Amino acid sequence: MSRDPRVIKSTVYSRAKTDGAGASLRAALGGGAASVLPDLIGDLPSTPFVVLRMGTATPESAVTAGQSLTWWIYDAPDQRFYRIDQVEMLLRDLYDGWRPTTLTGAAAQQRIEWEFSSGEGPEDPDLGLLFKFVRFRLSLV
Repeated sequence: MSRDPRVIKSTVYSRAKTDGAGASLRAALGGGAASVLPDLIGDLPSTPFVVLRMGTATPESAVTAGQSLTWWIYDAPDQRFYRIDQVEMLLRDLYDGWRPTTLTGAAAQQRIEWEFSSGEGPEDPDLGLLFKFVRFRLSLV
């Protein structure tokens, strides 16, 4: 069983970036797989694009640990939130209820669930892009 944040991030990230299950998400992004980012370092891809950020790992009980996973969705201001909302739903479809067996070896031992999504906000002042985030919770036994 792996609770290593690097393994968790890699597993979650690859589902969107390369796995067949993420094909619909990639098709909705401006640069396909190039618009699925592990961080915001370097040149930005075509909009819309998504960035995965890991939250703090916390114990949920004596035998269960939790990890928050947040996808940030960015798009051009002239698109309003139409494409961002579409990408949000694709992310929720991709992850809500997913049981990544590669983390623990048994699907019954973990779950990933949607926690919440941010509302429409102002533009990111540094990027000049609209954004929204979608947070999921991964529980590992």
